[in-house]
Amino acid sequence: MATLAVSKLRVVAAFIEARGSVSEAAEIAGVSKQYVYEVLGRLRSLGFRFRGFPSLGALGRVLLALSRGSTLPDGEFSVARLRVYSFGGEEVLAGIYVLPAGARAAELLRDLSGAETVELVDVLPAAPFHDLAELRPREGAKLLKPPHRELDSIDKAIVAKLFEDISSPVSASVPKVSKSLLSYHYRRHVKPLLRVLLDTHPMLMHARPLLLAEVRAEREEWVAALLRARQVYLLMPRPDSLSAYALLDVEDPYALLKKLAEARRERGIGLRMSLLGYVDPEKSEKLRIPRVFLP
Repeated sequence: MATLAVSKLRVVAAFIEARGSVSEAAEIAGVSKQYVYEVLGRLRSLGFRFRGFPSLGALGRVLLALSRGSTLPDGEFSVARLRVYSFGGEEVLAGIYVLPAGARAAELLRDLSGAETVELVDVLPAAPFHDLAELRPREGAKLLKPPHRELDSIDKAIVAKLFEDISSPVSASVPKVSKSLLSYHYRRHVKPLLRVLLDTHPMLMHARPLLLAEVRAEREEWVAALLRARQVYLLMPRPDSLSAYALLDVEDPYALLKKLAEARRERGIGLRMSLLGYVDPEKSEKLRIPRVFLP
């Protein structure tokens, strides 16, 4: 992504921030809708894909489990499984799970009993434009926390279609269901929950290893500002609104930490970051929609 021209990078960030709306992305980026379509088409021709998925926090209780030495369960509640190599030479397994309201998840929670488990607000893709060390918070900015919602079979079919490619026509989601009914379900049930993720590699989790980091902030505005950081791939905020886990796309961890330390000293940036380790792109799983939410 760093090799894209600034104008194209701005369009990508705007499209993610606009949650897939081309007209809103054009307005945010200050360009024409035609230019947005051109940038998206160019990225798709290079093998990039924009995936739409629902807010996990709107669907249920979101958990991040960190395990050192033991395995983590897979199953219908699993969102992603990551294999992390810490800088201390330790192998850590990380799993993200979402438990829908009313789910009988005793077995999963029992299997997680040997892991360090923390609550998450959501799993949010970043709109990557600004350098992390140069972020400035927007006064009063808050993380979007949509209300809990149960999806019916039509909603689930639309979600599955948009996850393949957000440009997929919603009208093709469910055979023998009218376009007007599908449109209604999309506008009223799916769109308010929609997130947009840029998938940069067709096979691996990511084109190069990501870093797993723990971030602490002085104010919630700083956590919200992380969604505009070029180095942030996914943000996993915690309920305290002042801490989060993040997957970072960074070439040089040393340079990143040095820039952050300098930014704290010189410009008062309100972020502290601990790097936990590298995520193995070949032995980790991409973000996916848990099977419990598929038709």
